[in-house]
Amino acid sequence: MKITKEKFQNTSRWIKRNARPLESALWSYHFEDRNDEGVIKCIEAFQNEDGGFGHGIEPDFWSPYSSPMASWAAGQILMEIEAKPELKVVQKLVNYLEHSYIHENKMWPSVMTSNNEYPHAPWWHWTENIQDNWAYNPSAELAGFLLHWSPSGSSAAEIGWKTVKNAIAYLMEVDEMDRHEINNFQQLVKLMSKQESI
Repeated sequence: MKITKEKFQNTSRWIKRNARPLESALWSYHFEDRNDEGVIKCIEAFQNEDGGFGHGIEPDFWSPYSSPMASWAAGQILMEIEAKPELKVVQKLVNYLEHSYIHENKMWPSVMTSNNEYPHAPWWHWTENIQDNWAYNPSAELAGFLLHWSPSGSSAAEIGWKTVKNAIAYLMEVDEMDRHEINNFQQLVKLMSKQESI
């Protein structure tokens, strides 16, 4: 779709005036200078000491605590700017994903109890057995992040492969799936495709 130069400039001004610094930096990255430094600087503000993300990076829940879902939102942005594995923000994220994995469940938790303590959309409210509603959203894609950014044979990559194996087994048996979860599997396929070209 083509738009006029005037409309583009008006859109740019509106975003820089109204958007969060993160989205403004993403606008600049995609449409102005392809410089990822501004995006990385902004995304680091949402990262906690443990390497996970919180603080409303996923705007529908404002818990400051690290969560796999908020870290998924950050991971998507890092993939968008083609962040390299050696970046500190990426290494910290990989470390968080490795250590927040629930081995007995073979996935990451989707909704955290801490969500209930802060403003959040209804679908982010934690209740008993809430994980049944989310299944492999976002675990399928988080596994792809680990495979993309971790050295082959590392413990992080092994968690990624274990999750992929179980996610595929689940996929082969499930009768229906939420569109968001479908998207997680679609993104996993894209991330796996990148592995083939390495």
